Amino acid sequence: VAVIQGAEEKRNGQADRISGIKKIDYYTAEITFKEHKANNLLELWTSAPISEKVFKDIPVKDMAKSDAVRKN
Repeated sequence: VAVIQGAEEKRNGQADRISGIKKIDYYTAEITFKEHKANNLLELWTSAPISEKVFKDIPVKDMAKSDAVRKN
């Protein structure tokens, strides 16, 4: 998600949220990218976005190795 505006700041602890992700409603999100590129969506997700409920108690630095990511 490094291509999203504010993702690095969130990862580094300089922000409480990713500024480039805005919830519109229960089914819609608005994504702001750091730069315009034809393949931004391909670089963004290799699978469907996951609910905040899954990751809310896992520190960002631990997400990649967490059971929520590694196990179904």
